[in-house]
Amino acid sequence: MRTAPARRRVVLTGISSRAWEHPADRGALTALRELRGFDQVLKVLAGLWSERAWRLEYLGGAIRCDHRQHPRVHRLLRRGGGSLDIAELPELYVRFSPDLNAACVGMSTPFIVVTSRAVEAL
Repeated sequence: MRTAPARRRVVLTGISSRAWEHPADRGALTALRELRGFDQVLKVLAGLWSERAWRLEYLGGAIRCDHRQHPRVHRLLRRGGGSLDIAELPELYVRFSPDLNAACVGMSTPFIVVTSRAVEAL
């Protein structure tokens, strides 16, 4: 069995969240922001779906990753967050599904949901 060479982990300090944006997304957002009132419309639309209701749905139908449940996935989240210099990590949930999928949900307190199939693929 081969082992991967040890690599020093790089921490990207002081980077902007804009650095994570795909160039096509950045262009689309720039065009949308030029529309007068777009930010207010987006906030109203986001308010139609209760973030709390989404969170409760995932709490009831998924497993929250922490050091006791899915510790390997939790370690990966901590490593990734550490490399990206994220001060407060979002909550991470694993939902049983044969589909390979993941999503980020929420505006005020975002959280991440990955399917069990995605965890297997890791």
